[in-house]
Amino acid sequence: MDKFGGMKKIYVSNEARKIFIKLCDKEGFFPQYVDLFHFAAALGLKLNKRKSVKNKQEFTNIYSIDTDGVFETILEQIHPDTDGKERLKLLQEYAEAGIQILKDRYDNEKRIDLEEIIEEMQTR
Repeated sequence: MDKFGGMKKIYVSNEARKIFIKLCDKEGFFPQYVDLFHFAAALGLKLNKRKSVKNKQEFTNIYSIDTDGVFETILEQIHPDTDGKERLKLLQEYAEAGIQILKDRYDNEKRIDLEEIIEEMQTR
């Protein structure tokens, strides 16, 4: 079975792409873009927050993001009535929301404490 119904690419918004550059390349909070995507998607999923991906651009292929099928399995469980294409759209929306949350936090505090965010996520 193909991942996410055979869909191949992950997309992010132009705004999210700028956040990737800032948080990874300039500030070094995440070593790679894929790490930021993983964290942001997990954050969005945990908080049940989604944001539409507007002005999207290609980010990477799905196999770079979900090599072990973890996100696909989680999304199948929480959205059982969706097909692969819709689950991929949902994953992108959860990640987009998570990226926005991280950006807002950085803008407000001028830092991102990942351990603090994880602790907060565990108490929700």
